Amino acid sequence: MITQSELKELFHYCELTGDFIRLKTNNNRLKVGQVAGYPKKGIGGKLYISIRINRKDYFAHRLAWLYVHGEFPAEEIDHLDGCGINNKLSNIRAVSLADNHKNRRKQANNSSGLCGVWWDKRRSKWMSAIHHIYLGSFDNIFAAACARKSAERFHGYHKNHGSERPL
Repeated sequence: MITQSELKELFHYCELTGDFIRLKTNNNRLKVGQVAGYPKKGIGGKLYISIRINRKDYFAHRLAWLYVHGEFPAEEIDHLDGCGINNKLSNIRAVSLADNHKNRRKQANNSSGLCGVWWDKRRSKWMSAIHHIYLGSFDNIFAAACARKSAERFHGYHKNHGSERPL
């Protein structure tokens, strides 16, 4: 694993742009002053910036955390805007896996347009749930959505959770 001091010898991290700029090179293709990294798909097909250091690939958002805070995050890095290639310091935060899931984009198979809200044909009611917790059945989508949003606030979901965002 790379250390903060080794990382700072090789790159400058710009907190405002999220870019890593090369300070050294050991390769004719990679130039000093060049923005480092390339897009790579992570789990679920989401794009992230990957940087190869000593024959090992690292995601740039994890390196940004190491660069600024002196250690890798204990669990995960959440991109607040949902864009995995936006590694500005203001856009990333260290979180648990559970908290990272509280800032997910709307799923492609969502038919109601609202996370945790669906139409139950058998009951002819709108249903709502969160965290596998049933919130109730409702006569209209507005009431089901209100129950879900209230539960999201109670459980500490991020304001961007369920929004339409790119992979």
